Amino acid sequence: MMRNYSGLEFEVVKGIRQQTHWHPEIEVVFVIEGEARTTIRDKEYLLKKEDVLLFDSGLTHKLDCGENTLLCIVKYPWTMLPRAMGNNGNILLCNSVENGRQSYHELRDIFRKLIHQYIKEVHQSDYLQESLLLQLLNCLIENYQLEVSQSASNKGSNDVRIQQVTQFINQNFQQNISLSGLAEQLFISPSTFSRIFKKYTGVYFVDYVNQVRVRFAMSELLYSDNSITKIAVDSGFSNLSVFNRVFKDICGTTPSDFRKQKRSEGDKNLIEQERLRQELRQELQDKELLLPMEDKQFVSVKVNANEGTPYQKAWKKTINIGFVDQLLQSNVQEHTLYLLKNLGFQYVRLWNVFSEHLMLTDGKQIGRYNYHRLNTVLDFLVSNHICPFLDFGIRPNTAIRGGNDTVFFKYDYIHFQSKEAWEAMVHDFIQHVVRRYGAGEVSKWIFELSCDRRHMDNNSFYQDEVHPFDYFFHQVKQYVPGVQVGGSSFIVDWDIPFQKQFMTQCIQRQCVPDFISIIVYLYTLYDNGN
Repeated sequence: MMRNYSGLEFEVVKGIRQQTHWHPEIEVVFVIEGEARTTIRDKEYLLKKEDVLLFDSGLTHKLDCGENTLLCIVKYPWTMLPRAMGNNGNILLCNSVENGRQSYHELRDIFRKLIHQYIKEVHQSDYLQESLLLQLLNCLIENYQLEVSQSASNKGSNDVRIQQVTQFINQNFQQNISLSGLAEQLFISPSTFSRIFKKYTGVYFVDYVNQVRVRFAMSELLYSDNSITKIAVDSGFSNLSVFNRVFKDICGTTPSDFRKQKRSEGDKNLIEQERLRQELRQELQDKELLLPMEDKQFVSVKVNANEGTPYQKAWKKTINIGFVDQLLQSNVQEHTLYLLKNLGFQYVRLWNVFSEHLMLTDGKQIGRYNYHRLNTVLDFLVSNHICPFLDFGIRPNTAIRGGNDTVFFKYDYIHFQSKEAWEAMVHDFIQHVVRRYGAGEVSKWIFELSCDRRHMDNNSFYQDEVHPFDYFFHQVKQYVPGVQVGGSSFIVDWDIPFQKQFMTQCIQRQCVPDFISIIVYLYTLYDNGN
């Protein structure tokens, strides 16, 4: 029951038993009903209802399920992925059995819609199904794409190497590809590379390349009217005789006979596919597995495009880059300039100005500060007419899955040994930027001292009764009176008492911030009893 939408393959099957195999396409499996076992190389997974699993290009695998198991299988041609993912060499990793922490809600919802549309009465066109298949691919790329560096940490180095090689072959099969050339790029000997490739794919390198080329040729023979000679050349074969020989070795027939046989079988296959579709449709309805589609209520709204009022475009004001040292990287600088060109913002917000990576000071001595790296960041912004929005607070470099489940956590902030050392750093920094860029330029900047009390323990002077905002505010205003100085990044529904105390002290000490910054978390923490 395979349907082909411009090279996209979509199939609903019942009871499937496969031998270990591979193919250059990306294959995604969704369990509609029942259970299925799959083996990827030597690792076995049990897929249950609504599990989703992706087989990457060139990955040896097999599927095995009973007669009562219904599966939805989608395949994407290898030619689509480089264009969609930008030739970045990244890998798609989607496995709801192994990685239950990640959300698969959106992916499952698209599969349900696909199945519903597939078993409905035939539409006059297949555009809706094709759009859902592209939506599914977009969801995979947006949410399940691993960078090569991440892939290497999740898989063995040989796994990553082979997947990169198979991706290279899939993208360049029409060119001359040699085993020795690829081995040289991987800095290993041809014999070692051949052995590793055979171990991980189950076939020899030359056989893999030939099978990729033949699969492309098969598609051309079925869906184009190009001559067999042209198809041979387009598939990467040196001449027609080599193409005929390799094609017959793999398919058991010549390209010409393959085209005639498959095209003559086309009408019979369509009749059989329609019969199976009707059987499955009835079975899904009987089991109430058909996705219910509620009747939609449409509301008619008349809009006069000639009337309207201007609205404030928030994205033209500020974007957040993150840690200051990120802008030392050329790719981040290029991305920032790209966003500047397309969005036209005014400020770039950066935090942890006193970062260890910038090597300003060791936090002990006073004076003799090293501004080289920080100057590089600020020079980049000023030279491109971008105003810095600088947060001098303490923020950890961290990634959290949820609750207390932390992937990594590291402070990147100078551990000042005394309040005097911190104040001296602030004082010298303000003088430094005014001398280097001028008070007129610095007056356009924004200064912030955030105060996330969860991270105060790293600097003992933050434990004083009076928050150091008092000193920070007056130092900045002394040298640049008109500049905006704010704080304190308190957390909504958590730091209200502290914020009230903070504002009371600011009024008493005549350091009322020009703006108040807050942190809003779009989720609710709860106590699970542990």
